Amino acid sequence: MLIICPTGTDAPIYHWPIATGLIILTSIACFVLQLNFPAAMEMFYLYHGFFNPLTWVTHSFVHRGIGQLLGNMFLLACVGLLVEGRCGPWKFLGAFFAVGIISGFIQQLIFLPMGFDTYSGGASGCIYGLFAIAMMWMPENKVNFFIAGWVLFFPFLRNFSVNVMSVVFILIGIEFLIVWFSFFSLSSSMLHLLGAIPGFGIGYLMLVRKWVDCEGGDLLTTSFGMKPKMTGAEKKKLQLEKEQRKETRKQAIAETKRKIGEHVGQGRYDLAIRHLESLRRKLHSEANFTPAEMYKIVKAYDADPDKRQQSMFLLNRYLKEQPDAPAILVIANARQYLVYKDSPRKALSVLKRIEASQLSEQEKRLVAKLTKVAAKQIRDGSLEVSE
Repeated sequence: MLIICPTGTDAPIYHWPIATGLIILTSIACFVLQLNFPAAMEMFYLYHGFFNPLTWVTHSFVHRGIGQLLGNMFLLACVGLLVEGRCGPWKFLGAFFAVGIISGFIQQLIFLPMGFDTYSGGASGCIYGLFAIAMMWMPENKVNFFIAGWVLFFPFLRNFSVNVMSVVFILIGIEFLIVWFSFFSLSSSMLHLLGAIPGFGIGYLMLVRKWVDCEGGDLLTTSFGMKPKMTGAEKKKLQLEKEQRKETRKQAIAETKRKIGEHVGQGRYDLAIRHLESLRRKLHSEANFTPAEMYKIVKAYDADPDKRQQSMFLLNRYLKEQPDAPAILVIANARQYLVYKDSPRKALSVLKRIEASQLSEQEKRLVAKLTKVAAKQIRDGSLEVSE
């Protein structure tokens, strides 16, 4: 004999199972009434052969014996935690009664022309409908089980996990096979399937109408790549939020740039660089110093031997991102390669990018001087650049 008991789940539980508890208490209360007033309670079963809409609701709360009651309430507690935990008590109650009413209607509709003098009762149809809903909403979430029993006279104890889709697929698959091999005759398995069918429809409807948020973990998204369509109001709200984020980002960048300019103006270059790096990292911005700010920082850092490498990094990045940078910054970069890196060929390569027609007389003299020194260094390896 084996005993299997669920012990937990990784599915997010956002609501206490209040409605599930109320349904269980109501079912227990109805069973007590059945024990004391059996004749009066028979009217609440779902009789086949004629329509009685009242029993489409009531048949889910009456059970034929203590075994059926306990089994159904145990399963209801398990699946109710998953489904109600996702959507809340009111939507859960709506789903529960919708499954019961639809499955009750289908039963009486199917057996109406046959005139069967039979009846059904119990929450199992609704429970299988909730299983179908759970499969629609959280197919990949895991359910943990504890299994205990005896195998070949040896005790067997084990914990294992399986996803919701596998559990529901097995349960409904077994019921389908029973119905198939019984040639679709009236049976408990048939009634379970008649509950699962509307469950799939209700779960799908609540998803596409966005009455429940499955955070992209639902069957439509994970297996079919489908996403519920947004309403006009939702699209408008999303666009508004996007514009607000864009405006907030724009203001944050403008404020940080103002602070950077203030720090550079007061000679606090290290603080200005920290603000710039923070801006680029946090807001994923390619913001940079203005040409005047960049020139001040390069001039100050080039005078400090400990900061010349940082100066080269900042200027190289600036020139890469600002191809139209002023010629004076390109000249400064060529000088860095010549003086700090002993790379006259690289310095000449940098100087060739400058348009001579755009240079001032002073800049032309600087370019000519650097070109001369670079050519000399290439010839004899000497380094003669005045500070």
